Amino acid sequence: MEYMEFKKQLVEELKKAFPHCTIDEVAEDKIAIKEEGKDVAPVLRVDEIYQKDKEIDEDKIAAIVHLLNKAIEDAPKIDRERISSWEHMKDLLFIRLLPTERVQEEIIRFPLTESVSCVISIEIENGGIININKELCDAWGKTKVEVIETAKHNRDERYTGIIEDVTSRLLKIGQEQELDEDIDLFIKIANEREAEDRQFIVSNSRGILGAGCIIQPETQSELEKIFGGRFIIMPSSVHEVIVSKYSEDDIEDIREMIREVNHDMQNPRDFLCDNPMIYENGAIREV
Repeated sequence: MEYMEFKKQLVEELKKAFPHCTIDEVAEDKIAIKEEGKDVAPVLRVDEIYQKDKEIDEDKIAAIVHLLNKAIEDAPKIDRERISSWEHMKDLLFIRLLPTERVQEEIIRFPLTESVSCVISIEIENGGIININKELCDAWGKTKVEVIETAKHNRDERYTGIIEDVTSRLLKIGQEQELDEDIDLFIKIANEREAEDRQFIVSNSRGILGAGCIIQPETQSELEKIFGGRFIIMPSSVHEVIVSKYSEDDIEDIREMIREVNHDMQNPRDFLCDNPMIYENGAIREV
């Protein structure tokens, strides 16, 4: 089945299955299913589904519709009055990093690089995420700059940057898998390496949507103590980034490694960027 035929047939089946819902094409390859009375709508990435399985038939479309039905049933309701209160929401603001192509125009954002945008979000019950837009800023009586600065300095432990030595992460994995010989080797390596020669993972305490912690001034300050005013940022995923000391000679090898991981191993929804980034004196640029 060709892509456009698949997309057309999917929309038709969705309309039949959800007559009480509005089926909106929110972007060229995205379909949102909005149920009246619920403020969070599942968004379907039609292009991603098709790329994963081009041998799509009617049975597979029916399976997609079934999964969406469950997503709609589980979609959380939002307390509009609470959401509109700055006092209730200001401590829930956090920065997410997303590929620029996935960010809709009405969302409050600021560019990190050409490929990556910083999006200001809040987390609601049941794991739902709301991206902040101009309408919410107006309801709060806050400017875009005020909202961004509040998110940057949010010290809630769920969103505060955590810097973890990659070797320590490997040690944990080795301990969980009871790889005693490898653990001894990791300890030896960790003890012999200077801090500036190590790699560090930056995320939040949950390891979920934590790549944006690299924007927090406190996180950047701690990394500067290790690497000085310049270091390399490897965009591992939307959940975390890996930081290492700057070396011009390593850039192309790092780029190749990032792209290999992204295209061979990475879940498409976790993809952030194909290129390394450089932090230098408070600014981040893509190379």
